[in-house]
Amino acid sequence: MGFGALSVLVNSQRDSFNNLVSKKIENNRRINIYFSLSYSHPNYYYLAQLFYLAQLARAKNVFLYLCLGDTVLFRKKSSPFSEPFSGYNKEKMESLIGEVRAVMRSFGVEPAQVFVYRASENWQRLLKLDENEVFSFFKGLNTIPTKAQNVGEKTSELFYLPKNTKYELGYVVNKYLDLFVSSHFHKLFPEDIENKVDLFVAGNYSSSLISSLYGILVEEDLISENQPVIASFPSLPCIGQSASIDSTFCVPHWGMQIEEIYDVIEKYNTSTDHIELILRSLISETRRNVSFKANGEMEDFNLGEMDLKKYSLKKQRFILAYALFDFLQEVKSKASNGSGSLQYLDLKTRAEISEVSKAFNSSLAMDILALADKGHTVSEIARRLNKHTSNVSASISMLKEKGLARINHKGELEKAINVIKINL
Repeated sequence: MGFGALSVLVNSQRDSFNNLVSKKIENNRRINIYFSLSYSHPNYYYLAQLFYLAQLARAKNVFLYLCLGDTVLFRKKSSPFSEPFSGYNKEKMESLIGEVRAVMRSFGVEPAQVFVYRASENWQRLLKLDENEVFSFFKGLNTIPTKAQNVGEKTSELFYLPKNTKYELGYVVNKYLDLFVSSHFHKLFPEDIENKVDLFVAGNYSSSLISSLYGILVEEDLISENQPVIASFPSLPCIGQSASIDSTFCVPHWGMQIEEIYDVIEKYNTSTDHIELILRSLISETRRNVSFKANGEMEDFNLGEMDLKKYSLKKQRFILAYALFDFLQEVKSKASNGSGSLQYLDLKTRAEISEVSKAFNSSLAMDILALADKGHTVSEIARRLNKHTSNVSASISMLKEKGLARINHKGELEKAINVIKINL
């Protein structure tokens, strides 16, 4: 799965898409991709989006710019589309950003190819644009109707929603922001990107909305008709998130057991067509075979060859449950190991930069950091450096306070970050 799996959402951009992808890949030129996601926990639908992005990043010179929703526009107090929003939690957001980075790394994407932002950063940078561009943004925003349009029958079916479901206005505003930001990204984050965003990728749920908003922005002359090209991922059903069926948010995730995943599939009365779509669009892209225990014996299924419809619906659901469980556990295992846990420290103010620089002015602190991640306790580090334990403890406390180090459950020193990003 790669660029050929994307669907271009605007007919007039099909030639632009083909020329952009083929020519840039052929000439080894950089391709910049923007994607906005409301990642709140590691369920299969969010992980599938990251997996699809990772397949695009396999092409040389592809860079991904991911916007992670951290505002109330993404997660309301009560919503069938994501975990409930109860207030801003900086530690939670940093943890989610780290998890997204780890998952992308587990899919084989180099850290240097992935940039992750918070939606609130987009708003902050937007307001620092030229005043005429800011005015244009709000002028275009004024054209969005007060009542958002229906999500559409196809989307309702994929997400198990009532057919009269509407996009929330806050969600519409945020998608409008995404389109505007993607067109001005090279001005908003010049330190991270070369040239403009080439490709704006939408998820299944937002694709029809994005198409409509694109028309508004082009009509108001707020974005170019040809760049970025607007495309979407392959269709993927999302079971376990409809308030009309279940008030809890229970999309199968990597913390679930097989039985729990099967219960969700059964509760949502998942159809053969949707089972096959998930197996073909996601699972078969990561593995060819699925194995599970039935009647006391292990059975093996080749996803590329089997005729799913020859099995009973109950057995199809068992196959899907086992397949999702295997996929989720594999991603969890790879993302949780040391190679996938790359952490960033993003410094935005002079005060933050000044505070962290104090640690680097201390030769003892730097010597201590050099011994981190090697299974050493505080007392062992003191012995190796021939320093008094109290002095080493004081330096480690400073490193912990500044977010540079931590002590794990074994009492060993670890680096809390691997990369420091400074915005002057």
